Amino acid sequence: MNLRICKKRIGYSSVTLLICMCVLFAWYLSTSELSDIKRNGVSDLKHINYFKRRFEDSDRVDSGNLKDGNYLKSNNYVSVEHGDQVQDVKQRHSAIERHHPLSSTIPVYIVEEHHEVIPYWFMAAKDGRLPTRGNVMVHIDGHPDTSIPKYPIGAKIFQHPKTEHLYKQMMMSNDQFIMPSVFSGFISRMIWIYPSWNNDFGKDRNVLIGFGYAFNRTYKDEFPLCVCYDQMECHHVNREEYSYQYPHILQTDCAIKQIVISEEISDAKAEELSQSGDWIPSTDNVFFDIDEDYYGCQAAVQPLLDVKISEDYIDDSLVPAIMNIFCPRDAKSEQGVDKIYYNLLHRLSDRSSGKKLRTEQRNEIVEHTLQDIKKGNLMSELCNPSTVDHELKGLIETLSILDKQQLKALADLGICLQTTPRAYSFNRMDGMKLCDGNNRPGNGSAVFFYTPTLNEINKRTDQLYVILRTLPEPKFVSLCRSSRDGYVPGQFVSKIETDIIQTLGKVFPNITESSVHYDAELHGGPKGWYNRHPETPW
Repeated sequence: MNLRICKKRIGYSSVTLLICMCVLFAWYLSTSELSDIKRNGVSDLKHINYFKRRFEDSDRVDSGNLKDGNYLKSNNYVSVEHGDQVQDVKQRHSAIERHHPLSSTIPVYIVEEHHEVIPYWFMAAKDGRLPTRGNVMVHIDGHPDTSIPKYPIGAKIFQHPKTEHLYKQMMMSNDQFIMPSVFSGFISRMIWIYPSWNNDFGKDRNVLIGFGYAFNRTYKDEFPLCVCYDQMECHHVNREEYSYQYPHILQTDCAIKQIVISEEISDAKAEELSQSGDWIPSTDNVFFDIDEDYYGCQAAVQPLLDVKISEDYIDDSLVPAIMNIFCPRDAKSEQGVDKIYYNLLHRLSDRSSGKKLRTEQRNEIVEHTLQDIKKGNLMSELCNPSTVDHELKGLIETLSILDKQQLKALADLGICLQTTPRAYSFNRMDGMKLCDGNNRPGNGSAVFFYTPTLNEINKRTDQLYVILRTLPEPKFVSLCRSSRDGYVPGQFVSKIETDIIQTLGKVFPNITESSVHYDAELHGGPKGWYNRHPETPW
């Protein structure tokens, strides 16, 4: 409210003056309460009531999750029923907990694709490392990762996962895992620290957001979700539109189920806030979620473009040929199949003379490749073993037009699964693709690209230390490589990962070398994808 407007309206009437003072006082209470929520977090029923009062019709606020303070007060966790897809994570997590009791070291979980953190987050809650509701996430990442997934009809959105199906629904893609965790109540305050190099972002914000069902819909309807901001601006979440195009709806058409404080701040601002002493209270239940692309983001396809391999050739000829041959089921098989492909390219390069291969040369490469597949026990990782001979001949024919430099660029890049085997959308029969990432320069999905120098990496690591050193000790840390999806510059993955782990250890003594857990589905295993074939130099 503008005080000058109030002055113009006061005149000399004492009644008018009294009314205006009452209005100002109400406004002050509203804004000060909102400031208190943003500063201290969503912690008790008064904050839920604040959100209720901002709506004219409190009946439309769903009482099932909000009544009696249960929104954030309840720590009664509903056990997750793990299926085959998450059984490995469960077993590995149990082994970690046996070696690291809650009173000792802080676990650091290293995953490949960012949505693979979900099993570790919720099992940490199940094991009592932190509550099942109302936690603070410090998200250090080059990108927000807060897209809202389009849930299948019938998905029970606002609850903890109780079945493998619901569990996997929270793992739609690498930018659609945070919001499902918010909807479940697991996260009540999310602090995204973004790097100053990313020019796609540059405006800090701090906003209270409510999520719920629109137009009296339920999870049984299509597009049931709505979102309201602390200015009481509400939208219907239509996943067919971009977030800034979500249609406006009336406040009375959105039944709030969960609320969250969302903070987006630059690395420089985070450095400043971390020195204030009251940014994140020491009593909060905090966990860190870090993506290595905080240091930089590359166009993984660029090395192919640099040697004049066109995108049309990649998309229309090469990838279809690869997809029809290899259909691995996990990261270990993925790496084994990539080795087969690497050797095939090596043999083809040795015979490449700028001329079309003779039939006997092609058949020899096919025979050696089949022997490699059998020797590696990878016949079961083929899409169709009965047609592999024919498909390999087609792949060799497609590759035979390339020169040695182009073949080496393809070998260095390698071939990958379409996504992690744990993803909701994973189907091994979708086959493989080039490890050329999810974004390309100049296309509509491109993100802001930035390849750091070693000096810039060192400076960012120093700044990370300053940001972390005054924060509360985290209950755990999840660390994402973002290698398979082509975000982190491959040549720096090992350096960046080592810097982050060492920085965490310097700041928090309970993070030790034994804290680090490498997920089974890491792209290229614990050592990573880059330089994965040192025994077979080109």
